[in-house]
Amino acid sequence: MLEGAEVAGMSYQVGRGGMLDGLDEALAGMSAGDEKSFTSQLVGGDLVGEEVEVTVAVSQVQEQELPEVDDDFAQLASEFDTADELTADVRERLGRGKRLEQAAAARDAVLEALLDKVEVPLPETMVTDELNARRQNIEQQLAYAGITMEKYLEDEGQTVEEFEAELDRRVRDAVAAQFILDEIAKKEELGVDQNELSQHLVRRASSPARTRRSSRTTCSSTTTSPSSCRRSCAARRWPRSWRPRSSRTPRATPWS
Repeated sequence: MLEGAEVAGMSYQVGRGGMLDGLDEALAGMSAGDEKSFTSQLVGGDLVGEEVEVTVAVSQVQEQELPEVDDDFAQLASEFDTADELTADVRERLGRGKRLEQAAAARDAVLEALLDKVEVPLPETMVTDELNARRQNIEQQLAYAGITMEKYLEDEGQTVEEFEAELDRRVRDAVAAQFILDEIAKKEELGVDQNELSQHLVRRASSPARTRRSSRTTCSSTTTSPSSCRRSCAARRWPRSWRPRSSRTPRATPWS
């Protein structure tokens, strides 16, 4: 038995994921008092990647009961009077979100192609400021998660030098992308008036993870200026001529 690898009294929702591979399959069909063993790979620690035998014992089983989606539920959970209206709104929102994802992917693919072809001179002071801001943000996120930088680098299989080199590359790509977006907006005359900017801020503030105050604060910070908010608005209005014709799925880019 691995020292410190035993956990008791933990609540887990089947299908949620985030634990060991094979756990959901092992728990399927089990009842209170049942015990089962399965083989899985460790995803962290000194023995990451090693195959181990895991024994799981179920002490209690609970079932999550979801309310029926009817008119009463619609009136309780939303501003709509009927379930049909709520369903239509959810479908429309999901479709709009998917279209925004596709537009963002197209934007990133164009920027990625342009960065490969265009040499953009970068002010080193701007690169340094962005590097410091991103490094501080990463350190804060790790601190919130209770993870040290050393542990993070160990889990990622990176050295400090590799991490800094990757961060520097991402920052330089992001800063260069900002200059490219500004130039595109200027050439295509993609101006953004105050009303459009306000609507953009309201949309960002309507996200569950944001408030209107935090959204405005973000646009006033060192890493996201009002001009970058305007740039984001202008990017939504790019003409089709700037969109990639390839149907391949673009890889994630450092400025997303």
